[in-house]
Amino acid sequence: MMVWFLEGKIEGPKDSTLADLWAMADKEIEQDHDTLQWIFPLRTPSEHSLLAPVLEPGEIDDIRASVRAKKNLVKSAHWFLGFLQRNRYWTKPKDHNQKRIGRAIECLKLLVSDEEADNFRNSVLEILGDDVANIPGVVAFWKKI
Repeated sequence: MMVWFLEGKIEGPKDSTLADLWAMADKEIEQDHDTLQWIFPLRTPSEHSLLAPVLEPGEIDDIRASVRAKKNLVKSAHWFLGFLQRNRYWTKPKDHNQKRIGRAIECLKLLVSDEEADNFRNSVLEILGDDVANIPGVVAFWKKI
């Protein structure tokens, strides 16, 4: 169950716990397309990973009811923001991390709260700064989530 993974109780992709994924080097994060799918699960199938979890309604309810899972989702958002701060290539058009950002916003909104989703989005926009002009369509999309 995804709630157990998000609580840090069981392993997920590649026999890794949530803590293992948080410890990944930036190069690994950039190259691995399953990690963010597991850290920020959604109810829709991934276009890029057949191994990505797809949340069922009962799982969504379980995660929403778990204080620990929600705290870990917020911690994951901060972890991802750190990655984005250290790596600026995502500020250029057509970088796959822009979709990852959208996924994180959608996940936080679905499983934690609108407030946490907004906090994450605003932090991304703060990191983006003047580079917002490079990706106006993507920023508009993030604001619609």
